[in-house]
Formats: sequence, structure tokens, C-alpha cells
Amino acid sequence: MTNKLKPGDRIHFLGTLTVSTAPGQGRPVQRGVELEVTQAILDANTDRTGSSWLSLVDDEAGQIARWGAVKFGRGPVPESVEWWNAPGDDASRSLARTLDRERLVHFTDPGERAAEAARIDAKYGRPVTSWTTGSTVTGWTGDAQ
Repeated sequence: MTNKLKPGDRIHFLGTLTVSTAPGQGRPVQRGVELEVTQAILDANTDRTGSSWLSLVDDEAGQIARWGAVKFGRGPVPESVEWWNAPGDDASRSLARTLDRERLVHFTDPGERAAEAARIDAKYGRPVTSWTTGSTVTGWTGDAQ
């Protein structure tokens, strides 16, 4: 049995959606965000027939039918969910890795810097490049012109 969302309930996002915050106003919400449901959000996301995508909170099959994936759920964000770790989202993983690696300049001790770099590599994996994805460039012979 599913329970309707009510003000004060919390939902978390596993994919990007736009949440209306008032009639005609919305904001994109990305993976890893947790949101407290308000009456204004419930009202703004309900159409003139009384339907709302929020009614799919406990219906994973319904979400898959609508969006092709589960986009949100009831309660707090699961510990395993980060904004950057959606399956197949190499761009976000690469951005998160780059942002973490930019902090390495603040480590003055080479040993500490190396340890932090190793932690970052363990967290995000190898950087995604055309070599790791198997991408090829057609028409290029490699000869300098």
C-alpha cells in the first residue's frame, strides 16, 4: 500500500527532475538532493485533474514507465548515493574527480599529497579518457602535416 506524501515528508532524488515550487516556478533538482515536501510543493506539482508525479514516490515501476528510470524515493538520501555516482554518468564522475584533485595544491607535504591523490583515485576510479572508453577518431592518420 502506498501512502500519499504530506507536508513535512522527505524525499530524495536519484536523477534530475524539475520540482515546481510555486505555480509557474520550478527548480532543477539533481541526484543526491533531499527535499522536505511542503504544501506549496504538493499544490504546484498537481495538475488540474488532480494528478501529480509525486504520487509515484512509492511506485518504482510507475517511475520507470514514465521516465525510464527510478528518479526519486521517500525518505533521506541513501548513503551510497552521491550526486556524481549515477550508473553510466561518466561526465559527473569526471567533474567530481577534477574538483577533488584541484584541492591537491593545498597539500604542501609530498607524502600527504600523494596519499590524498591515492584516496581520490580509489574513490572515483581512473579518469575517463578516449583511451579508457575505446573512442576512436576517424580520418586521422597520425602524420604531422
